[in-house]
Amino acid sequence: MSRQITPYYLWATYTTNKVKIGGIDNVLKLMIRPMILYGNYPQTIHKNYTINRAGYRGKEPKNKEGKRIVLVGGSSAFGTGLNNDDETLAVQLEKSLNIEVINAAVIGHKSKNELAYLVDELLDLRPDLVMTFDGWNDCYFSYKDDNPWRLGVAGFDQMELCLEELSRIKNDNIFNRFACLPAVLFPRLSERCQIFMSKFHGSDKKMGVELEAGLQPTIAAKEYVKNIEKMAVISKAYGSEFLCVIQPIKKSEQRYDEFRQTARSMLDLKKISYLDLNDARERFSDDMFFGKAHLDARGQTLIAELISKKLNMDRA
Repeated sequence: MSRQITPYYLWATYTTNKVKIGGIDNVLKLMIRPMILYGNYPQTIHKNYTINRAGYRGKEPKNKEGKRIVLVGGSSAFGTGLNNDDETLAVQLEKSLNIEVINAAVIGHKSKNELAYLVDELLDLRPDLVMTFDGWNDCYFSYKDDNPWRLGVAGFDQMELCLEELSRIKNDNIFNRFACLPAVLFPRLSERCQIFMSKFHGSDKKMGVELEAGLQPTIAAKEYVKNIEKMAVISKAYGSEFLCVIQPIKKSEQRYDEFRQTARSMLDLKKISYLDLNDARERFSDDMFFGKAHLDARGQTLIAELISKKLNMDRA
């Protein structure tokens, strides 16, 4: 088992009919999916990971005979940066619990994507347990920094701008077509000019869109728990147990701590089963992390151990 690989999983985005929209070649492929925004591109084999025919990481799902867990989350649950599928949380849980675990995590997904994914498809897998492994994305993406070069999740900000420019180019009005030529012919220069002018005039606008100050951690936590509660209720209606696992991060951060405390209070009030792995932060050494929230194989194994302990205690 390895501790880190370089580079991390970069990505390219495709339409459902295999047309590449943007990104880096020969890496993780993401596919536009209206219900959940985007998901993993099916049937992708890479030296570091496998995406099966259903779009989940790892081997093909078995015919439903024994017990089954469906895992949802973002890049940490997916296993970004790991050398192979065997190092992921899903596989480590399978070994620990002797239960099939389907890794339906997608990089960049937040609780609202997971909720949509669950309703649209995942409950059809008839899981005995639905497990979320998340929290950090909901907290982090609840605010936007003011870095004008920041990329959106999987480049979707850039995709949206490209689509806007394409619509102008195809516009019947010749003046509209000429007006967008500078941005099309010199996209980098045009963007830099707009950013410079907005800074020069003291404006808080970027590319004509007002920058958002972002949600406070407490508000973001309330939105997060709303989605978690819906997933718990829907899972129960389909005969599945539910567990919310709040992921750990490398070092304590005030914003995330506030987010977690608010979320925990609400989860307790709503009697939703959860496990906050930050309570065991002392067991996660700094060298288990690469980046803020991605864990190496040792970290994934430790998480599987803590989750297994929680599940066994709940069933005792």
